[in-house]
Amino acid sequence: MNTTKPSWRSYLEFRDIDPHMARILMAIEKVRDKDDPDRLILRNHSISRVTKMKARIKKEGEK
Repeated sequence: MNTTKPSWRSYLEFRDIDPHMARILMAIEKVRDKDDPDRLILRNHSISRVTKMKARIKKEGEK
């Protein structure tokens, strides 16, 4: 079973939208799938930036 998430480039293959928008959408999806899927944290950052922020938030929560 492949559990890797699609990159924004593969996302483009089946969505006819520009690359920047695809990156934002993928970043939003990654933030949304946290603990409360109904609460959407909209941040206009690249995916790596969002992932780093999530990691930092998780670390701060463990303290």
